[in-house]
Amino acid sequence: MTLANRITLLRILLVPLFAGALLYHSESHAEGYRGNGWYYAAVGLFALAAFSDGIDSNCLLPAANPECRSMAANQERGSQ
Repeated sequence: MTLANRITLLRILLVPLFAGALLYHSESHAEGYRGNGWYYAAVGLFALAAFSDGIDSNCLLPAANPECRSMAANQERGSQ
């Protein structure tokens, strides 16, 4: 299993954890709990998934990857 596949699998496994944290936050507020711990946990899981997507696409450092540089150049040309 390649590193890219492992990162993708991690992202897939984060989805139910994110959903559970968000739903538990909603339920705990309905019961009168006023803390934001579960909300921040959901935000953190989402941020981790987004960061892993950037690592997986290998375009966090476009200067180090010629393919990403060409994609960025094509996007700039398309937006003009």
